[in-house]
Amino acid sequence: MGRHQLLLRFGRLAFYDKPITKYSIVMDRRILAEQYIKFKPIHLDIETSIIILRGTDYKELHF
Repeated sequence: MGRHQLLLRFGRLAFYDKPITKYSIVMDRRILAEQYIKFKPIHLDIETSIIILRGTDYKELHF
């Protein structure tokens, strides 16, 4: 998923017609997650995070 796709996903959330309390993106590459974490959706009033899968474990990074 590129930066453009990430911004499109955040844009869709802005127009979603039901209540949203949290949005998470799941990926398995920490390098990409660290790049995406820089694009914080400052005008969306929801908790956002990236979940990095590591074998049978995971780590959650918050925007």
